[in-house]
Amino acid sequence: MNLSRFTRAPIAALALSMGLAAFPASAHVVPKNDAEAAVVGLLDTAFNQKKPAEAFETFGGAYYTQHNPTAPDGKEAIVGLLSGWLPSVPQLHYDIKRIISDGDMVWVHSHVTTGPDDRGMAVVDIFRLEGGKVVEHWDVGTAVPESALNDNTMF
Repeated sequence: MNLSRFTRAPIAALALSMGLAAFPASAHVVPKNDAEAAVVGLLDTAFNQKKPAEAFETFGGAYYTQHNPTAPDGKEAIVGLLSGWLPSVPQLHYDIKRIISDGDMVWVHSHVTTGPDDRGMAVVDIFRLEGGKVVEHWDVGTAVPESALNDNTMF
């Protein structure tokens, strides 16, 4: 795995220099390849823009396998779940901190919050792509605590 593929660089200058002017401004990483761009596009469109149907139509593959036990398999099923849930968290935001890819696998480390007063969750999403489209997803997350036993952040 090439760990040099992640960056925290500001998106504006790098996105323009890479010809990615349409890349979502809400993300803090610049994708290094098409697989990373598809995953960031899916997360940004589904969660930050609150358009899950558009996200899965644009960035989803022919099928969708979900490994999170609280979410269903299938594109239509996940779109239905997100379409019903997202209105209950209108300020939900995925702040992508790191993205790493290796072939058809993409890992994303994010700070997910439900509003300005929410400490949020540290989330790692893992995606598998086929033909440049997202077809499989795993995730793990943990709440950002009020205090820690060290001086490091979770991000």
